Amino acid sequence: MPYFFARPSAVLCALPTKHYGKMLYSTQRQAHDIVRQSVERLWHPFILGPHGADLKACRFRENLAEICTPGNTFTCQVNGLPGGRRVLEDFFATLIAGFDIVQVNVESAPFTSLQPRDTRNYSGFYVLRHSRPFMGWMPAPTSLRLPAADPAMGTPPSKGCEAVCNEEGEEVAGYRYPTTAQGESATVKFASSNVLPTLNPSTLVVPFSTYVEAIVGSGRLSHLVLRSPVMELLGCCEGCPEQVRQCLQSKEALNMFSTLCRAGVKPENITTKTLLSASKQHEVWAASLGLF
Repeated sequence: MPYFFARPSAVLCALPTKHYGKMLYSTQRQAHDIVRQSVERLWHPFILGPHGADLKACRFRENLAEICTPGNTFTCQVNGLPGGRRVLEDFFATLIAGFDIVQVNVESAPFTSLQPRDTRNYSGFYVLRHSRPFMGWMPAPTSLRLPAADPAMGTPPSKGCEAVCNEEGEEVAGYRYPTTAQGESATVKFASSNVLPTLNPSTLVVPFSTYVEAIVGSGRLSHLVLRSPVMELLGCCEGCPEQVRQCLQSKEALNMFSTLCRAGVKPENITTKTLLSASKQHEVWAASLGLF
């Protein structure tokens, strides 16, 4: 075919393909933004203002109902512990029992491709302030000071990024320990106030990573994997008492702590002595309370 016949045909064939590519990218970009907003809203209740150690005061359950799929269709995993919404509630109830989440930074990988993992993986860090007694650990100006060589103080571990795998075996992004500069420049993009908290020995910067699956169109989360080494970092703080450190290293003790909080026991009344003694007789303790 002569050149002057072939060229218009090639141009006409290329136009629909280019237009389709733009439409597909726009759809993927919109899906990415919607899911990211849902991830940000997961943290939103904790940075709106003072709420104490009560999840009800910050309307956390109502917030989950708005961003997650209803009923048992939502599943999650928090630091390797599988379950539903209650697992998330226990994690945050344990945190706010003694600490305020004063700052959050949610990050995602640069959106440069149309790979599904670009809309599923989010990482970042949050800032804790020791505001209330926690298992008998009293707040102090330097209670959350970490040793200078600790990764959270700017020296990353040998494995800067730990891999996480979803149910299909795909590798997803792990958390990275934030540097001091990152912590100082962190912003709360969805907070009501633009005033940044001053990072000092009474605050702790904690990294996290999330892997999410959402319903197309609505952005409601159907599955979430949250990983954060908060208990390990709290145990590394110079002001952390030895008995509290033992409780932070015990899954049974942490489970009992969150269960007692859910049962209405005030966190300040839960002591390490109770948790450590009960964790040695976990089955007897659980059966006697009838909580499991």
